[in-house]
Amino acid sequence: SRLIDTASLPIPKFVEFSVLEFLRPLTGKEKDSIEALELGEKILARILLVLVRKQQAKKDWESHLEFSSCWGKVAAIKSNVATRILVSNLGGKKFGLFLIYRPENKSVEFFSLKKDINLTPLHLEVTKVDPRAAWYLHQSKRMLLCAAKISPNGNPTSLSLEKLIEVVKSV
Repeated sequence: SRLIDTASLPIPKFVEFSVLEFLRPLTGKEKDSIEALELGEKILARILLVLVRKQQAKKDWESHLEFSSCWGKVAAIKSNVATRILVSNLGGKKFGLFLIYRPENKSVEFFSLKKDINLTPLHLEVTKVDPRAAWYLHQSKRMLLCAAKISPNGNPTSLSLEKLIEVVKSV
């Protein structure tokens, strides 16, 4: 933009790590220009993918389920693309617990934004009901994962979203 090119834009902290800076060629050599162009194409392709997934997750959120539990109100969503950040932003602070079920790989994420939540009782219950799945209770006790990208093991759950909801209600 003109403000950037004329150095009129206030410089935020870490501007050297912005996409714009990554796309500037390091030198005036053709090789650096081509590398910058290729990097730009990769970054733009990834940005497009993120935006497409975000729109799909918003669409998936429209059919989320709400119910009560000992942790307060729960929002449950079936989505292969929804993330904790997006779901918590869509749901806000009115929910004590979120449940994301990914049917594609049968992974599950239970998480809470509230600091005083302890999901240990839920962990005990799901491991009883679904012992072959790789359930992982995060050290914060506010996140319970099964076959999620960041959980250490990968055995998916055999439970459906409906059965997971029943388990939450039973605790």
